[in-house]
Amino acid sequence: MVSARSMFAGVSVLALTGALLAVGVGAPAATAAAPAATGTPNGPSHAPTPTKMGDYSASRFAAAAAQLPPALADAVERDLGTTPQQYLSDSAAAADAAGVVQHLRDSGVKVTDARIDGTTLRLRVASAADVAAAKATGAQVSVGAKEPSPYEGKHFNAANQTANGGTAWGYISGSSGYRCSVGFNGYGPAKRTDFVTAGHCVAGYSGNVLGITQTRPTVTGAQTSFDQTMGSVAGVSQFGNNVDTARVNVTNTGYYANPFAVATWGGGPGDVAASPLAVRGDAAAIKGASMCKSGSTTGWTCGTIMDVDETVTVGPDSTYPQVNSIVTSACVLAGDSGGAAMLGGFALGTTTGSSHGENEHACTPGNELSVFFPMKSATPYSIEAVQTDWELGVTVSTPVVSTPATVWTGGTFSGQVPGANAQTTVSLYWDGAAVPSATTHPDGTGAWSFPLPAAGTHSYKLVASWGANSVSAPATGSLQVVPKPTASRIAGGDRFDSSVQMSQAAFPSPAHVPYVVIANGVAFPDALSAAPAAVKLGGPLLLTAPGYLPASVQAEVQRLHPDHILVVGGPNAVSDDVFTSLNAIAPTERAYGGDRFGTAQAVATKAFTSTASSVYLVSGGNFPDALSAGAAASHAGGPVLLVPGGGTADAGTLAAIDRLHPTAIKVVGGVNVIADSYVQSLSGHGTVTRLAGGDRFATAQAVNADAFASAANVELASGVAFPDALAGSALAGNRGDPLYISLPGCIPASVASEMGRLGATSLTALGGTAALGPAIDSLTLC
Repeated sequence: MVSARSMFAGVSVLALTGALLAVGVGAPAATAAAPAATGTPNGPSHAPTPTKMGDYSASRFAAAAAQLPPALADAVERDLGTTPQQYLSDSAAAADAAGVVQHLRDSGVKVTDARIDGTTLRLRVASAADVAAAKATGAQVSVGAKEPSPYEGKHFNAANQTANGGTAWGYISGSSGYRCSVGFNGYGPAKRTDFVTAGHCVAGYSGNVLGITQTRPTVTGAQTSFDQTMGSVAGVSQFGNNVDTARVNVTNTGYYANPFAVATWGGGPGDVAASPLAVRGDAAAIKGASMCKSGSTTGWTCGTIMDVDETVTVGPDSTYPQVNSIVTSACVLAGDSGGAAMLGGFALGTTTGSSHGENEHACTPGNELSVFFPMKSATPYSIEAVQTDWELGVTVSTPVVSTPATVWTGGTFSGQVPGANAQTTVSLYWDGAAVPSATTHPDGTGAWSFPLPAAGTHSYKLVASWGANSVSAPATGSLQVVPKPTASRIAGGDRFDSSVQMSQAAFPSPAHVPYVVIANGVAFPDALSAAPAAVKLGGPLLLTAPGYLPASVQAEVQRLHPDHILVVGGPNAVSDDVFTSLNAIAPTERAYGGDRFGTAQAVATKAFTSTASSVYLVSGGNFPDALSAGAAASHAGGPVLLVPGGGTADAGTLAAIDRLHPTAIKVVGGVNVIADSYVQSLSGHGTVTRLAGGDRFATAQAVNADAFASAANVELASGVAFPDALAGSALAGNRGDPLYISLPGCIPASVASEMGRLGATSLTALGGTAALGPAIDSLTLC
């Protein structure tokens, strides 16, 4: 066996050449400055210790697995025989399992042995009295004493190496150069940048350390050379008495290029800084877990944790230093010392040694033993316990909000911190608060949620943090919380029956109505202008089939006892047979023109016999813009005229407008619907206002924002299917309600926002579930 110090002996110093290395190995040598945070490094201050196992379904880790560095993913598949997705799932379970074991021990339960098997925690406790508490954690439990460790008395060789073919960091002493690997970056006193590594790497040395230029692990034959001064040995450096840890204070800002991450390797050429693995927290080891390590000699290698908190001798006999260790089956060779051991995204420990000697330059799959000094431990011997003025640096992503900008009361404000886990703290500041309004810890996939604030518009700031010093950039925005309304639906067996149901809602028990307006329910154009006409004439709009009068519609006309019936459209739209059936109930007349535009003008002439303060112009080529316009026009006491939208206004349209002497002309829709040239041709006929949004839903919002200052109820119709909405526009007009349009499967958030503005407390869905799906009844927002 070769001792740790003898592995450094008699190596000539390499030339100080090569470009400045921007990263270390194991982890980058340093990181960019994090956002300001208070506190000093005095150990971690993160989430409460987990008390039970959770859900570790591999599918929950698919996104994170896709982000793993390719070299690490290759090592996982090669060394562990599993998928990156399953590896992360198992790692999350292992991290929680270690916390669960600590919780049990802190609670007085005598756990004699603990092992993770995939995502299943298996515990052995000292007596039957401890079984119930152990089972409550979700673990499988047996009773018995701790079995003797097969690694007791086993000697390991320190995995440091002279600087003759590797990359990481090192130093020159006399005529010899020494190389080890960077472990983890973190914060020393006054937030200075310190990384931890193995204590045996600097045993007896306290001077400056150097960067080493390297493009790939030395096991691949990579050449190396010393580079510029990186910093100096600082803080606690100890090798022996169950400890193997040291710190280097990085003072050369050229080494500050990367975040808190572990450098990746592929066994081939390439930038060692490419695709680093972010450090997302720390974890204690548990037997049975899979782990991976990064080192300057072998790069990424993976293995299984065989034992934890085992005292091993690092040297050929019992006179050599002893170190509290995690024992694994991962390959470690000389030069990997001090490198980072990871449990998924959790810092597990730093490399101490292995069963290989300094002159062994190849891994022996199936016959590996390696040891690591733990980041956390149930014993007093760990990096966190010894390096008391240092804190691990963690990559903390900015929180991402998934809650829409407008929501109903009673829900949650939620999102995700990408890559985070339950050790992360998410702090929420409402409305410019100086201190957090609330804090929470995400689940194992980074998902978080908070209760919503009271109704109103609120600004927010979200910050994610780990410990006292690792803090994300803030996420800011605003949230409108709207009182959740009651929801109802008006629908019939088909489009004709739906129009009947809407008529009954508007006129529940009339002695008679002045008019009933009838329009074709199969084609929309004639009905678009019919809704405000029906409201002006004092009756509902009912839909008919072109060639026959549906029985339900005939019965409704009879129930209403109209004084008159107006049929919109010529015989091609509503047949003479239908006209005859209606005329048998009450005096019936037609309003129609040579085309849909002429019909709209004829309907306006019939219903609006004198002046109108507003006239709404909508495209006759599509229906969505006209639906909300019909209710708005009814509210304003004016008609809807259909226009072609291109070129300039024709003489018939201008004559229809001039006859009414409106003070306001409302053009509904954007320039792709009604051209600017058309709008300009209206000059001199009234004050023209274009009401438009980015899409049909936003246009409806613009129409209603212009027409309605308040409303107790809003009507909601499909924005993609017209039949139920045609009669709904008249219903809204008769009830004085605005009408908004919706997707079939969810309500646009703009509708909720408008309901907040209006003070509306109820919403009526118009039509069956084929037009507006069941999600509308539960007020699901898009």
